[in-house]
Amino acid sequence: LPESFDFSRPVDWPDWKQRFSRYKIATKLDKESREVQLCSLIYALGKEAKQIFRSFSFEEEAHKNDYKIVMEKLDEHFVPKRNVIHERARFHLRIQKQGETIEAFTRNLYELAESCEFGNTKNEQIRDRLVIGILDKELSQKLQLEPELTLEKAIQTACHSELVKGQEVRELMSTDTILNSPGAKTRFKETEYQFNLYTSVLQTIEMTGLRLNKDKCLLCQKQLHYLGHCIDQHGTSADPEKVRAISEMVSPTSVSELRRILGMVHYLGRYLPNLSEITHPLNELLKSNIAWYWGSSQEQAFNKVKDLGAEALVLAFYDPRKPTVVSADANSYGLGVLLQDHSGQLKPVAYCSRTLMDAETRYAQIEKECLASMWACKKFEKYLYGLDSFKLMTDHKPLIPLINSRDLDCVPIRCQQLLMRMMQYNPQAEYVPGKALVVADTLSRHPLTAIKPEVLEMVEEIEAYEDASFSSKPMSDLKIPQVKQVTNADAELKMVMCFVQNGWLKYVKNVPNTIKKYFSERSSLIVFKGLLLHGNRIVIPTLLRPDVMERPHDSHQGITCHKHAKMPVWWPGIGKNILETIAACEFCQENKPTQRKEPLMTTPLPDKQHYLIMIDYFSRYLEIAHLPDTTSQATINRLKNVFARWGCPDELVTDNGPQFVGKAFKEFEHQYNFNHITSPHYPQVNGEAERAMQTAKRILKQKDPFYRATLLNATKSSPAQLIMGRQLRTPIPTLEKTLAPKWPDLKCVRQAARKAKAAYKFNFDKKNSTQQLPVLYPGDKVTVKLDDEQGWMTPATVQESHQTPRSYLIKTQDGMLRRNRRHLKFVTGQSNQGTDTLDNPSTPAETESVKLKKKKIYIYIYIY
Repeated sequence: LPESFDFSRPVDWPDWKQRFSRYKIATKLDKESREVQLCSLIYALGKEAKQIFRSFSFEEEAHKNDYKIVMEKLDEHFVPKRNVIHERARFHLRIQKQGETIEAFTRNLYELAESCEFGNTKNEQIRDRLVIGILDKELSQKLQLEPELTLEKAIQTACHSELVKGQEVRELMSTDTILNSPGAKTRFKETEYQFNLYTSVLQTIEMTGLRLNKDKCLLCQKQLHYLGHCIDQHGTSADPEKVRAISEMVSPTSVSELRRILGMVHYLGRYLPNLSEITHPLNELLKSNIAWYWGSSQEQAFNKVKDLGAEALVLAFYDPRKPTVVSADANSYGLGVLLQDHSGQLKPVAYCSRTLMDAETRYAQIEKECLASMWACKKFEKYLYGLDSFKLMTDHKPLIPLINSRDLDCVPIRCQQLLMRMMQYNPQAEYVPGKALVVADTLSRHPLTAIKPEVLEMVEEIEAYEDASFSSKPMSDLKIPQVKQVTNADAELKMVMCFVQNGWLKYVKNVPNTIKKYFSERSSLIVFKGLLLHGNRIVIPTLLRPDVMERPHDSHQGITCHKHAKMPVWWPGIGKNILETIAACEFCQENKPTQRKEPLMTTPLPDKQHYLIMIDYFSRYLEIAHLPDTTSQATINRLKNVFARWGCPDELVTDNGPQFVGKAFKEFEHQYNFNHITSPHYPQVNGEAERAMQTAKRILKQKDPFYRATLLNATKSSPAQLIMGRQLRTPIPTLEKTLAPKWPDLKCVRQAARKAKAAYKFNFDKKNSTQQLPVLYPGDKVTVKLDDEQGWMTPATVQESHQTPRSYLIKTQDGMLRRNRRHLKFVTGQSNQGTDTLDNPSTPAETESVKLKKKKIYIYIYIY
């Protein structure tokens, strides 16, 4: 008799029924009466068959002993009515699997078509599915172009192509750098055959101009590992190394570990046959009313699942032409990575995992995730090296911009070294939720314990890079040992460092109140050599913060200087704290300038000293030079000193002082080839220098002037950066790389300066209700307001407009004068042009103004 029927698997009924029919014929049971056949059937089915038989209802009592009718009843009981739509969906979604032959693919299509009720179109449907579903896309296109293609012809063509492709693969493997002939064990014993084979390969290499490295060539090997495959005399099989992370996974010890492993198994379940039956002993342990017990049946099921996960049915053949996906995840004690191939759907190619070294367990979470990503690229280097790009999936969102931007300036020191190692590859990081990273997460929580030598070497190299970077950190008054000592004594920072090393709680409400302010920045915090770092910025303990808050304001340049302090140091609310310190500065409050309608004329500095104030219009770089006297020669000597350091300017704007209008200064202007512009008794034209005078006064009163290293609102950069291309070192703790030469974006600087000037002009025009004065022409009658007069009393005639904007040469009874337009009042009805030309865009003065605007000027220096 055939074995009893398994009533828990009704899908096996057709197979069991067929075996029983053969048993009837073999034993000549079919020659017996129907009643004898029925009794034999019920007995062979098993104990439950009697109860099922009693549940049947018959139209007539005689039908109970009719074998044929009872068999029909059993068919109705075990074989449910098929859903044609579902069966056809299964048929139309069927594609050829990797490694599946055309014969096996076609046979399965016939089996699926049986329940689809295609009728007379059955052969046509199978033909279409065969043509579309084969993996060889070139063959598929060729068959689609065949006008009179039948099922038989399609099968014949596909099988013939498969045979030819197989021969080409064997020929390729026999003439490439790896020589093997699967199934030809006896031929390898023939010395002559081997010699001819190697000779053919070497001739091919010589013809193509390739050169081989003798030390890297392996000849007469019994076994080779190549691109995840193991090649020997028996053929090609999967390399055990790429599935070792699965095959050597230890058994779970708790329900949570088992649930995590089963999650990975069900993720791969679409490739595993009879999964529910195999995992049944494991699923029973997940029930709440079942006590945890790991016995032999559970161990057998667990080993069976691992074996299936490492078989070729699950693993895909790696194809570099298809999209490659790498998953990486880090745990507090292990790393897990997975290489997948996207052939319509993601399918695993190789698994890897390892335990973290003792030093690595103390990494911050972002560093562990970065380490997992780098190790994945290094482990799968033979697959990933040379690819244009591949997708790197991680569940740590803050790591995404670090990998994709490849900007190493603002990343933690350890991450810098790891990201530099990844630069030889081309990953495109993508965030996926942790629940979608099933396999990598499970591998990281069940890592292999063996540590390879290259891992030890990598850890040593990272530590050496950390030491080198750490030793280069410049610390002036705030010494590193002092920061370490105070940090270790700070209860708040000690608690933060503990969370950084051991992992943060999931929800902020569970975090102690004293360190909740650090929770939002937890992904950027790391512990390094006893210090707590926020990226590359040192977290300053509470005791040292007052001193750090005062240092950025040493130059007393206002609230913008707090940006300078935010570069090397950090603590929660640093910007707000520094702004409060600046706002409470007594010196700034005492010397705060009042609102003025227009700039004031400068007054002599204390102690009756004379100073020459020079400022670069582009960078706002300030020069202060002491003058022994106010003669032209003393002024020229100081200007020559400045020009020797910074070069000659294109234009020099000064006031109308006597030292700037004499013959000696005219010769100096001609000798140094610059354009000299003066303001005719109108200091507002020289407003930049007037404002520089106020700044110079404040600087001379301070003991630590750092104006040149302070960021200015108008340019968003410091004067030193714009004129030297680098930042100046100050007593504020800073990293060495921030002092390296690095020019700011000059386009952005000019845009910021133009925007600031536009704001200044708008506010000035609005506050003073300004109005454009009419243009004057030669011959116009005007009255001029002289310095010693209270009103418009002196008559004059306009001779010509001067080359400087809004300046005119006029003739009075006392001679020729040059005055600004604001000092000249037009006499109504005396215009030489007959009409007011305020709105005429082509007047000479305005044309001259347009020319000045278009002139390319490199340096502006204002002198007071």
